[in-house]
Amino acid sequence: MSWIKRNAETVTAIGTAITALVAVLALAGVKLQIDATQQLHDTQAGKEIYREFLSLSIKNPELAQPGDCPNFTPDRAISYDFFVEHLLFTAEEAVLFDENLALSFENLLSNHGYAICGEAAWTGYTEDVNKMISRTQKRICPEYPTCSE
Repeated sequence: MSWIKRNAETVTAIGTAITALVAVLALAGVKLQIDATQQLHDTQAGKEIYREFLSLSIKNPELAQPGDCPNFTPDRAISYDFFVEHLLFTAEEAVLFDENLALSFENLLSNHGYAICGEAAWTGYTEDVNKMISRTQKRICPEYPTCSE
């Protein structure tokens, strides 16, 4: 008992230091948990956006895979233009949440050579989507057939 009385200040200081260390570690743990939860949320949000676009594609297969030189009616041509715009917008949104989806959207974009190769300058999109368009154009446009209107 006398040892504790003699070293009370030291024991108290060590206890305080350990308490402070535990508090710092707890804060670090909370930060890691918050970051992991945010990452999970972002991945799920990106996948949900992608899933919704796939659902639209299933409902409109002639727009999702129009072929090399589609022969759309004037109304359907407008729908197709908006479908491609929606694809690009969806890619923009989904890739913000989960950049791993970029390749999936680039593959979807490859089905739209008619639109992608028919328009030289695509503007108004994020840098990621512009790069996606550029890579797709370089990959498919040199061999894409010329379509007569």
